[in-house]
Amino acid sequence: MKKIISAGLATILAASALSTAAFADEFTMTAESILAKPAIKVTLPKSMAFVFNPYELNVDIKGKVVKAADGETEHKTVLVPSYVFNTGEGAINDAWAITNGTGAPLQAAVYAYAENKTGSEFKVLNLGDNTALGEKERALYVKLTVSSDDTEATVGNEGVVALKGEKLDTKTKSIWLETNGATTVSSFNETLKVGFDLTDEGCKTAKGTNKTAWTDKDAAKINFIFAFELSEPVAEEP
Repeated sequence: MKKIISAGLATILAASALSTAAFADEFTMTAESILAKPAIKVTLPKSMAFVFNPYELNVDIKGKVVKAADGETEHKTVLVPSYVFNTGEGAINDAWAITNGTGAPLQAAVYAYAENKTGSEFKVLNLGDNTALGEKERALYVKLTVSSDDTEATVGNEGVVALKGEKLDTKTKSIWLETNGATTVSSFNETLKVGFDLTDEGCKTAKGTNKTAWTDKDAAKINFIFAFELSEPVAEEP
């Protein structure tokens, strides 16, 4: 019996060694692409403030009239903002800094508008606005500037934010369309800066600058709308 079983096993082993696969299974594998799109992360300062100083006194950012100490800079401009956009050689840029923590360049749109009450004698207007003032009207003219830290890009990375007189309804109008009045920055890597530019600001009445015509009711409020998107990638030339 043992011999018969052994012979049977030997025959099976011999057949196994000589066999080949008559059929092969087919497998299908699909590779699908996904878009690597980081979440947009930006950090904005909590507030922006400015003192309206038509009498050009030396004041602090809280509007208190102070006496400058020896060697201290006097703030005697019509606008004394907490964030100043200074330009020029040797200037210190203390603009309102928005930081980009996305890990990729962002593009930005900035829209600013003033809340001017109907019938009020006091208005906040964009610098260069030639609107005629009424006999008793007074106006504060402001200039806002925005700039990015991306020094390699030369288009759309610095400009003047035109101050508008009404809020932009972003539900019905795209802030990204130039026709809707926002200033766009094509790319910024780490920092976007916005601030009051003090090179040409001023206050006027219908009869010109008049330091005796201003009252404590001449209050101003400027609102900002910001929008951010990933900056379009630039393809390298072959």
